[in-house]
Amino acid sequence: MQREAEDARKAATPPPLTLGGLLSEYLADQERKPDGMRIASKTLERYRELAAYLSPEIEALTLVDVTPPRLNREWSRLLESGGHHRKTKAPRPLSAKTVRNIAGVVSTAFARAIF
Repeated sequence: MQREAEDARKAATPPPLTLGGLLSEYLADQERKPDGMRIASKTLERYRELAAYLSPEIEALTLVDVTPPRLNREWSRLLESGGHHRKTKAPRPLSAKTVRNIAGVVSTAFARAIF
């Protein structure tokens, strides 16, 4: 019964058309899951922070336009100047670990979208 309701909801909801929409939908789905099945609220908060580092240009890309070379350019951009200093707001590099974590959130959102 619950499975049928979820399938009907998925059929009624159009799929996200952009990377930003996909990420928003993935994070919203995580929030809607029942206790015991969802990720911790602090983890979800961190995922939102990580997704915010992505450029508006890549978030606006349609899903078919998100290609490995395009993502590699985004990871390079983040490594070079994806962050900013807290006081001056001047661009600064992000650590490789932070960029890997951002890539992980994007990858997980794509993997969940396939199912």
